[in-house]
Amino acid sequence: MVSLLIAGTLASCGAPAADPLGSFGGASLTIVARDLTFDPVIVSMPAGQPLRLILDNRDEGIAHNLHVFQGDTDFGTSPSVIGTGLTAVELPSMPPGSYQFECTLHPDMIGTLIVAMGATPGPTLADDSTPSDSLAPADSLAPADSLAPADSLAPADSLAPADSLAPGGTKPAQPTRSPLAASTPRPAATR
Repeated sequence: MVSLLIAGTLASCGAPAADPLGSFGGASLTIVARDLTFDPVIVSMPAGQPLRLILDNRDEGIAHNLHVFQGDTDFGTSPSVIGTGLTAVELPSMPPGSYQFECTLHPDMIGTLIVAMGATPGPTLADDSTPSDSLAPADSLAPADSLAPADSLAPADSLAPADSLAPGGTKPAQPTRSPLAASTPRPAATR
């Protein structure tokens, strides 16, 4: 049986805030919805125990939910949360395999859930393991007009074919001729 939870704000003065989704007897993982994308987009969870995927919506004024499926099999959908807040979907123990998650309200918001024996909940190595908050802001990058124009680059047909490269990707040394040798006429071959 799949049970669904929606977040509420529970806190008391002077005491630590309670888990807004309540206690859970399985593996939990938080997926962030921000700028109409999931972060991370590829996650792993352990097989053989109940799973809870928490959706942390950071898109103010935009509703999101989390739907988990594999092919035509639906494993559960969280309630939608409008604006910043939490919602979750609790899943039964799932066999090892690859599953998808999506926001049913925004079809381009998709991700992959990999369930494996002994997996630790979190982003997988296949995903960008650098948290997006630690990346350089776009305004700190070189402006596009400071980059070399495409027509100033060497044409692809002037590059060495990959099979002509030595091991390690370097081009093998080619014999060179001095400029003098190139301009000096060769004697005619005799037979």
